[in-house]
Amino acid sequence: MKNFIRILVVAIFVASLPSCVTPQNSSATFALGTSFEIPESEIASLSTDSTMYAPVLSWDQIMAFNTQADGTNIGYQGGFKLSAKKGSPEDSDAQAIFCSADPGAGASESNCYLAFRQTPTMPSFDITFDYSAYITASSSVVGCYVCNSECTRRMAESGGFQQGDYLKVVMEFFRGGQFIGSLDKYLVDYSPGRDAVMVNEWEIWDMGTQSNGSIASFDAIKIMIETSRPEIEPCFCLDSFVVQLSVEY
Repeated sequence: MKNFIRILVVAIFVASLPSCVTPQNSSATFALGTSFEIPESEIASLSTDSTMYAPVLSWDQIMAFNTQADGTNIGYQGGFKLSAKKGSPEDSDAQAIFCSADPGAGASESNCYLAFRQTPTMPSFDITFDYSAYITASSSVVGCYVCNSECTRRMAESGGFQQGDYLKVVMEFFRGGQFIGSLDKYLVDYSPGRDAVMVNEWEIWDMGTQSNGSIASFDAIKIMIETSRPEIEPCFCLDSFVVQLSVEY
């Protein structure tokens, strides 16, 4: 399982600046990012409907995307699924929750992404980081791509949204269990007096600019989806999540 997950997620190193801090220690600053692109031949093996879930989807034990589930593709209760699905009329409403509304599947023409569904039973944190291999570690948020699900797109197409409706993704950041701050983004916004928002193509969420450097040194993220009505399915899709990490080792 671990080796399989490793091929799904790639670290993107944009800067590596080794320097001598003490005779024993070195430091580096780099961007830790995820790309879920996998060989086309592997997609069919994800599961019968081209999704896969497991309690932990991790990259080298540093960044983990968490799911409430009994095991690999067993007993999904909430959180992330790895998805290669493109929304189509043949998909059931249940499948459409884990399909991107963007016809290209993942962001930047990738063939996989993460689909997220909020349920009453969720992991304590949805994204976690393990810095135990380093003497010190300091992180800051960069951003990601987000998109509505095919389920949300269908609801909009059928006239299911009304004035005042919204779907908002909130990310809360923690360090050692202590709350640091939060950021949010509307993927649906039908607020009166504003242009309607319906994100049905992959869109960059520039969290670094939004936080203005105030979100830093976190080791866990809790994702919450707020909607205007219970009838709106609390789900969305995520790709290319990137943080900047400065470490001493």
